[in-house]
Amino acid sequence: MGKIISLQLPLPPTENGCYRPLKGGHGMYKTKEAKIFQRKVKSIITANKVALASKADIRIMFVVHFPDNRRRDVANVEKMLFDALQCTRFKKTLIEDGVFVDDSQIVDHRGVRGYNSKEGYVEMEIEII
Repeated sequence: MGKIISLQLPLPPTENGCYRPLKGGHGMYKTKEAKIFQRKVKSIITANKVALASKADIRIMFVVHFPDNRRRDVANVEKMLFDALQCTRFKKTLIEDGVFVDDSQIVDHRGVRGYNSKEGYVEMEIEII
């Protein structure tokens, strides 16, 4: 068993609200809402001193606490969560502001729905294996 990191993160926008197609149809860009969420997660990672930039395999368990009873898909928050936990790349430079270098390191993950919470949030356990 490796190092385990526990984090409580804000509820991310859904995948549908985070990415938009570029004009011309070649590629996607992150919306303003997605960028704001990623900045919040990076500040939580920094404040908790868990910016490991690990290159090891990762196992993630997360519980999504939605703010209401509307029908929602837990899988729709995965991509935004994983992208936010990943280190930032600026051109060819790796900025060590994430828990792991690339989300391809995630070898096992499980997301479940938790109880409703007025604010909505995500509890995460990230294991470096």
